[in-house]
Order: sequence, then structure tokens, then C-alpha cells
Amino acid sequence: MRERICPPPPGWRAALDGLPLPAWRYYPRVGSTNDAAWDWAVQGAAEGCLVVADAQTAGRGRRGRRWFTLPGRALALSVVVRPLPGAAARLPRYAAWAALAMAEALAQWDVPVALKWPNDLLLHDRKIGGALAETRWQGDTPWAAVLGVGVNLLRGSAPQPQTVDYPAGDVESLTGRALPRPQVTAAFWRRWAWWRPRLGSPAFVEAWQRRLAWRGQRVQVRTPQGEVLEGVLQGLDADGGLRILTAGGQRVVRHAATVRRM
Repeated sequence: MRERICPPPPGWRAALDGLPLPAWRYYPRVGSTNDAAWDWAVQGAAEGCLVVADAQTAGRGRRGRRWFTLPGRALALSVVVRPLPGAAARLPRYAAWAALAMAEALAQWDVPVALKWPNDLLLHDRKIGGALAETRWQGDTPWAAVLGVGVNLLRGSAPQPQTVDYPAGDVESLTGRALPRPQVTAAFWRRWAWWRPRLGSPAFVEAWQRRLAWRGQRVQVRTPQGEVLEGVLQGLDADGGLRILTAGGQRVVRHAATVRRM
């Protein structure tokens, strides 16, 4: 059954109507904001169109992990991207683009978020959120992407320990601040739009690296091929790859299944 698009509550209108958004949709309840955004993209939604939901029942993260959003407690949103010609080389940065934009949005409330490579949001070494980038292609050309972000904002929004693979938390419990979801969404969209023309710049990688979690610390990286690397996390290379100093020398990881601190 198709989820209902409803008139948004006044607080959402007040926060978002002043943005240069092409359009946005509010759902009281949705399976996945990414799925709703894909449905809209297929119908012709322009770049920057935004989907927000009060509750999400079948959200997803990397490697098929589930992401639930309780009504009124967490933030779930997705934004449509129309990749520019020649954009295929930048697609690996899309998840970091969404994560960085959210980290910078939360910083406006003095919430010091770190980015666990490549797409997780950490606060005081607890996972408070994550980003997921999905792309669809026409032949060799990406015709659309959807960037989804989920954040545990208010107390009680973090999942139960037995359901996650990394200690989770929420912003309110960790900082004492109950942030307003509509205003955080607006701040995210502004930072997302600001980075759009700068996605291929050194400034983007530098901003990502400044927030990179565990720099200078020992980590274990497991690649999708099953290789396990252990060493000191040095930072990012110019393309956003993770630089690890192992016993055998420096390695650069482009794709990782897991990154853990040792």
C-alpha cells in the first residue's frame, strides 16, 4: 500500500518553506524515506527534492542493516540527486556528502559529531546516525541518486543494544539538548546544497577529514573481500580513501565492510 503524503505540521512548514527547495513531502509514517524518494524520482522529481517522515518502519543502512525511526523521536530524511555529466567518479563521495552535511548541521547546535568512515555519525563514540547513498543507472550513466540520513535526536530514539553492531546513542541523552527536527532538517539541506558544487574539491575531503573519527588510533578494517587490516588510521587520501599504516606499510582502502577501533 502506498504511504500517505500529508500536509506537514506547522513547525515543519515554518522551517522548510523558506528554503530554495524545488519541493518537499512529509509522511506521518513510511517504510523507507529512500523508497519514497525513489518513487518520486521515477515520477520526475528534481534534484534537491526532499522527503521527511515522522516515523520510518523499514529504513536501511549499509550492507542491508535495518534502521527504524520512532514517531516524534528521530530524524529520517532523503534527498534526490540528479548526477551531472561525468559524475560517476564522484559517486563514492555521496554517502560522505550526506553525512558531512548532517554533521555540519548539528554543529550549529554545538553538537560535536565525528564521522566514522565512510558514513556513520558518532557522538562521544556512540553511533547516533548514518547516511546511505543509492544510485540507479541508464547503461553506463547514473540517472539519479537518493541520499538518506537517519539521526537519533531525542531520548529513547536509539535502538536496543542487541539490534546493532556498534554502541548507539541519541543526541538528547548525550548532550542534554532536545534539538528540533524541522530546524535540523533545514540546516542539513542548506549544507547539502552548499557542498553540491564543491563535491570534487580538495575542500570537501579536508572538511571530511577534520571530522574523521579515530585518526591516529589503531583500527581494524575488514574489506568486502574478507581481508582484515590492522594498523594506525592516518586519515584520508586526496580521493577520500582511508589511509591505514599497517606493519607492512601504508594501505589505502576504498571500500570497507567494517572499520573498528582496536
